[in-house]
Parts: sequence; C-alpha cells; structure tokens
Amino acid sequence: MTTTEIENLADSDGMATQDLKGNLGRILRRLVIPEFLRDVDRQIGRVHWRRKTTTFSVVVGTRNYDCPTDFDKFELLQRLRGTELGPTLEYIGEESDLVNAAEAATIAAAPSGYYIVPGATNQFAIRLSAPPDANHTLYGVYTKMLYWANDNAAVNLDSLIPWQYQGGLVKKLRMYIVKDRMGIKDNRYAIEKGEYDEWISGLEYAKEAGPRQRVVMVR
Repeated sequence: MTTTEIENLADSDGMATQDLKGNLGRILRRLVIPEFLRDVDRQIGRVHWRRKTTTFSVVVGTRNYDCPTDFDKFELLQRLRGTELGPTLEYIGEESDLVNAAEAATIAAAPSGYYIVPGATNQFAIRLSAPPDANHTLYGVYTKMLYWANDNAAVNLDSLIPWQYQGGLVKKLRMYIVKDRMGIKDNRYAIEKGEYDEWISGLEYAKEAGPRQRVVMVR
C-alpha cells in the first residue's frame, strides 16, 4: 500500500477532524511508523526486513565514514583480514571514558572500535577509535530506519514494510484519529487500542524468514 492508501483506510468513515486530516501524512511518517516499529521490536525483536548490509572502505588516517542514509543502528561491524572476516569492532559509544580516550588517540592502529557521530553528508557517521594504520574494508549489518524526503508525497511502502505488516499501520493511525476526536477515555478509543494491541501480540512467530541453523549456547 501507499502512505495515502493507509491514511484513507484509517479515516474511511471521515472521523478525522479537519485540522488532523491535513496532517495525517506527517503523523503517519513522524509518529505512527516510528512507534509501530518500536512496538514490533518489543514484541518480536528486530525483524529480517529491517536488516541491511553495508561496507566501508577505510583509508590511512581517516577516522570518520558516513553511514547509509537509512541507518538506524549496527548489529555487527567487522574488519576484513586477508580474505576472511576478522575481529568484530566494539561499539564504545556508551562508555564516556573510552570515547574520550579515542578522541585523544594519535597512534595508528587497525580498526577495533567505533562510535557514532554526525555525518558529513548523511545524518550519522562511524568514527573509528584510532587513526587507521592502513587501508581496510569493514563489513556491517545494520537495522534500517525509514527516510522520508517529505511528508506529503505518496510513498509505496511495499519495499520498506512488507504488506503483511501494513494492517498494523492502519490500526495505529486509526488510534490517533479516534483519540484526537473522542479522547482517550472514550470507549471507542479503548476498542481501537485493544484491536491494535491484539494485532501486535499476534506477531510472535513472524520474526525471521527462515529457521535458525546455528546452535546458540545459553549460559
């Protein structure tokens, strides 16, 4: 479905107030979809259709490299060593002392850690924990966010959010419409919220596109 079709389905009975109706596209993109993705994450974890891969061509002395436009967060970032993937780079962004140490680092080394900083062109960039000692290639698996060029033009969501999940967007946007018109204490809002919550809880077995083959050891 397109974003416009989702807006029309959510407001098929014309319940949206005039002020809200003029902002449904913005609400869908800036509020509903981010909240929906967080709800999916909480229910079943990161889903396969939000997972993408990227590479970085690291050159001597350069520490910052722009992330893809749709970057949200890394699941894995590894350095190619010879013909095989070698060490996993450690994300140090949550450790202030390690970030400070990285900022003060002047001795060149193979990439071993990184954190996220504002990008030169895109929103985010990785910054390596030390100046690179040579040319390297990094391979990353990341979770994508949805990037919107604007809030009004219709966008086909089929390549961004699989059609099987788009019904949840209709239900989530419907909640906003009913809440704006009736308030959260109205029984009609409670019904819409209950239907959405039931839809989300039904995703329990929808996470991966194939069965896990690797044995996972639990301590």
